[in-house]
Amino acid sequence: KDEPYGELPSYYRNRLTRIEKAIEKHCGLSVLLPHRDINNWGKTSYTAEYLTPKIVKSVENAVAFIAIPSCSIGAHLELGIAIARKIPVVIFDTADFPKSFFLDGFAELPNVKCIRTPSLSKIPMLIESENISAFIKAQGESRL
Repeated sequence: KDEPYGELPSYYRNRLTRIEKAIEKHCGLSVLLPHRDINNWGKTSYTAEYLTPKIVKSVENAVAFIAIPSCSIGAHLELGIAIARKIPVVIFDTADFPKSFFLDGFAELPNVKCIRTPSLSKIPMLIESENISAFIKAQGESRL
């Protein structure tokens, strides 16, 4: 059986949770972390037939999409959906992960904000300092 990834290490789970808390605090948004909320941090695995429609629906219903795509196939699928639906997208390019092939192209799209950072651990403070909340609000209003 193919596994998309195994159980996520605790340091990575902790960093994602800190990013979630920053988004909730500074943007006032509730956060869906598919790794946690669908796959139980990688402890649960589903077939593509089950998982794909669930992920597509969650992105279609999102107010904004924030991602660290790196080379994740799932994140790129989600990004494509969000971009096509003109959902505000924030992408973090972290030096401690491989760079997405599409990153420079994503940065050219009007509903996408790309932020480069030296590490995953810096993202929570960037959510406030880069004024992600204002970007999401402005992009959301432009959709009306």
